[in-house]
Amino acid sequence: MVVRPFDDVDFDFVGTDNFLGTQLATQHLLRLGHRHIAFIGGSHGSTSRAQRIGGYTSKLLENNIQPESEWIVTSQASQSEGSRVSEALFRRFPQITAAVCYQDIVALGVMQTLRKAGRTPGKDFALVGFDDITEASLVQPALTTISVAAKEIGRKAGELLYSRIQGNDEPPKRIILPPALVIRESCGGRSR
Repeated sequence: MVVRPFDDVDFDFVGTDNFLGTQLATQHLLRLGHRHIAFIGGSHGSTSRAQRIGGYTSKLLENNIQPESEWIVTSQASQSEGSRVSEALFRRFPQITAAVCYQDIVALGVMQTLRKAGRTPGKDFALVGFDDITEASLVQPALTTISVAAKEIGRKAGELLYSRIQGNDEPPKRIILPPALVIRESCGGRSR
């Protein structure tokens, strides 16, 4: 299994630490002075989403900020859905100044919404994605994101699969690779 684990312990698994990833993202926004931070994206039943929300809310609580449940919204994994849900969210809660997005593709939709509203990502609003897809570095402003080391996940998964094909019958392995914060322009200034 890769990226999204099942509860079944009979499978090898290679993935990233979702909880730590959103802790890094949220801490970055807090260091930049943001206190009104939303979480946008993911589907209700997703274990990965629950882990990411856990990291986000834990950092808010560590900084004496009570998470606002209405600022945590679901979204399908598309730019258009990210745009649609963020438009409704920002209309209801204009005090939100930053967001952690479940995926980069959702963050790209949030950027569209901000531009339509006359707000500039990186100046009027800070935005962090998750996954570090190629487009994250190509958009303007480039998207700050959490890199999940996708190539390394694929390499480790390939190695595990190959060892199983070769007859390796050790108990299933669970390999969790650490995520990394990739700071670009979508949050404005660099963290202090």
